[in-house]
Amino acid sequence: MIEEKEMRNDISSDEPSCSEDLPTTNQPDDSSSVGGTKRLRNIAGTSRRSLFFGKDKAEMLARLSLLKDEIQKVIPMFELEHHWSDIVRDSDKLSKHACEQQEAIWEFVTTEHRYLL
Repeated sequence: MIEEKEMRNDISSDEPSCSEDLPTTNQPDDSSSVGGTKRLRNIAGTSRRSLFFGKDKAEMLARLSLLKDEIQKVIPMFELEHHWSDIVRDSDKLSKHACEQQEAIWEFVTTEHRYLL
């Protein structure tokens, strides 16, 4: 039983550690040893697991709870004007091209507004 546990702790990982710099060793990998290239493997295979299941689990759960509360807050939705010309000064003096641009922008804004509702 103890030998199995020690063997599991000695298992090397192909994935890089995302928590801290750990000593690495060069171990040949039969699948990638073309031209003398070798893959570096991490000695401590448990470092990634400790990142997610370590002693900071309570803090992580508290932060996730706060994030969930923030996401679920109701965002007040403002009313839009009926037409873009209601908010653009001197809209009747714009060129045809500028009016077409304003129409395209207004279509985008109203579509996004409907999507958010």
